[in-house]
Amino acid sequence: VRPHDRILEIGAGTGYNAALLARLTGTQQHVTTVDIDPEVTAGARRSLDATGDNDVTVITRDGSLGAEEKAPYDRIIATCSVPAVPWSWAGQLTPSGTILVDYKPAISAGRRASGRCPCRHRPYPLPADHAPRYRAGGPDRPIAGRRRRG
Repeated sequence: VRPHDRILEIGAGTGYNAALLARLTGTQQHVTTVDIDPEVTAGARRSLDATGDNDVTVITRDGSLGAEEKAPYDRIIATCSVPAVPWSWAGQLTPSGTILVDYKPAISAGRRASGRCPCRHRPYPLPADHAPRYRAGGPDRPIAGRRRRG
């Protein structure tokens, strides 16, 4: 995160992360945080207001939709685990934007993800550097991530 970056945070939590992002970008108007739970967003809004971060935008909606009204973003940061990256997020990125997610192909309450890796047929869990990251152009444009030979 750099000064003046436009940030979308998926998963508002307490608002703490949005406040930190506002400090890193140097302007609160460039930070938007989204959560599906109205109680969570209300709590985040109260916390942000109490710390003087009044201009951070807090939106209550399904995070998989992003926040197109504030796009484009230089960074989209999902603070929640996702089983797949929604294409709507890629559409809300600048051409050089980056999406950062905690990717979990199979989410189940209290259990470890299990199954097979689609690229090498390995059992999960996978090493952290396994999942590739992509530019806004989609999966045909990887920018990082090592694929392990197996």
